[in-house]
Amino acid sequence: MTRRQTLADLALLALAAGWGSTFVMVKDAVALIPVFTFLSLRFGVASIALIGTAGSRMRQLDRRAVILSAVAGLLFAAGYGFQTIGLRTTGPGRVGFLAGLAVVIVPIGAAIIWRHRPNRSSIIGIVSAVMGLALLTGGLNGEPILSGDLWVLLGTLGFAGQVLVISRLPRSVDPRGMAAVQVISTLIGCGLIALVIERPIWPSDLRVWAAVLFTGLVVSGLGVLVQTWAQAFTPATHAALIFATEPVFAAVVGFLIIGERLTLDQIIGGGLILFGMLVNELGPLWHRRKSVALSL
Repeated sequence: MTRRQTLADLALLALAAGWGSTFVMVKDAVALIPVFTFLSLRFGVASIALIGTAGSRMRQLDRRAVILSAVAGLLFAAGYGFQTIGLRTTGPGRVGFLAGLAVVIVPIGAAIIWRHRPNRSSIIGIVSAVMGLALLTGGLNGEPILSGDLWVLLGTLGFAGQVLVISRLPRSVDPRGMAAVQVISTLIGCGLIALVIERPIWPSDLRVWAAVLFTGLVVSGLGVLVQTWAQAFTPATHAALIFATEPVFAAVVGFLIIGERLTLDQIIGGGLILFGMLVNELGPLWHRRKSVALSL
């Protein structure tokens, strides 16, 4: 593993922590305004911020970079859209588990589309992460599949597709322009969904605006920029495994801030997810050292 890939993986881990740590803030905000109205405002702020810092670089993008960035942004919006529809008829625990299955879908997609087969360490990490997700979120609780579960799974396909598409963005192009195209596309997607299924309102509560500004500038604007840069140096499978830690951070923040209780299953589940990520990160290094030792 190169130093640049290590930095990229750490950046993605920080992004997953950011997503997980804002769960309480976003939950409070969407209790006051419709979900896609909030997302439209959030990605509107992100778009303004990135256009302000990357306006000239957007004009330098070639057709391929623009198309891939736009597709990634629309897949991101589709992920949110399908997941939100599913939330109406299925529980949050099931949503957390099904959303976490991106850790499986991404390597399968990479193997089918680009013949990128996961190595042994990645397979062990994926299995451990899925087991951890089942314990942390409650999985499907042995209950039959609901229609909402299928909508959430479609959302997971959207999020997984976004990770896969970003991994194909050209590395020679400044990531700021591509990140700007992504958040603008996500804004358009979320805005259209809001107009179709919601009655958008202009929020007056300062808590909503605090959530909009923080998530828009830090988690969405800076977050998409970080993801676009980092995935140029680390495989999509690595990114998916790192993003599987998001519910771990969400559970920890919920415990620390609003006093949500953590069961033994949740603690073990979080540990398995972190173990899976570490195996994926450190496994190749261990095998390399073992090979060197055997050759001496």
